[in-house]
Amino acid sequence: MDEYRLASITLAEAGFCGGDPEKTALMPVDLAVDVLAFLQFRAEQAETLQELNKPKP
Repeated sequence: MDEYRLASITLAEAGFCGGDPEKTALMPVDLAVDVLAFLQFRAEQAETLQELNKPKP
């Protein structure tokens, strides 16, 4: 699977364009890239928060 298709599926899975990968493929490229960067940021933020709030041994 190429990166273009993977990006479309990722955006659709996140609920953009009604969850339709064909519609997300038609999004303006700069918007799609920004949204993908934001989704990555949110995933890293959630992971960091989980790590910081882990009980100390």
